[in-house]
Amino acid sequence: MSKQTVNTRALLLIALFVSLISVCAWISIPFTIPFTLQTLAIFLACLFLKAKKALVAVAIYLLIGFCGVPVFSGFSGGLAMLFSAQGGYLLGFLAIPLVLMIFEKNPKIHLLALFFGTLVCYFIGTLWCAVIFGGEKSFFNLLGICILPFIIPDTIKLFIAHFIFKVLPAEQPIFIVDEPELSLHLNWQRKFVDSILSINANVQL
Repeated sequence: MSKQTVNTRALLLIALFVSLISVCAWISIPFTIPFTLQTLAIFLACLFLKAKKALVAVAIYLLIGFCGVPVFSGFSGGLAMLFSAQGGYLLGFLAIPLVLMIFEKNPKIHLLALFFGTLVCYFIGTLWCAVIFGGEKSFFNLLGICILPFIIPDTIKLFIAHFIFKVLPAEQPIFIVDEPELSLHLNWQRKFVDSILSINANVQL
């Protein structure tokens, strides 16, 4: 596999997981800190892309959201989200692949690293909420809002991500492109299809 093919594959996978994180953010249950499937998508990115590429995917997702694209929970976006109760958790998502990066050479503790990275995300989010609420909430109130409701759901999502990673072939992803825009230039479409086929000849288009 050529270097160009590897780079194309990496870019496509990063774009795929940026989209997945966005879609999972829209599946939410309203709360002070909304319950979403974002962490499931980030866990999957970390397992399938490995830590460095997953970090890039999360960073691009956050950049897109802070620029105003409605990719956060509740179809929200914009720099104002950084100064909301969710802001710390959004930034904290970066901690998950960063912690995994430290322990990536030891596959046996990848799940533990992801869980610890999630705890770091909670810590950042809790500190952020403490600043946002300006001392209005006690330490135990913050625990009840920022950490305790999420530990069990996120642990379940972590095991679901691990199960999906074990079941699906990580090296042969399937890309499905449905109803391409007619406005796309025909040559661009051909190059796009050729790039995908160079990654996996059995791709479904």
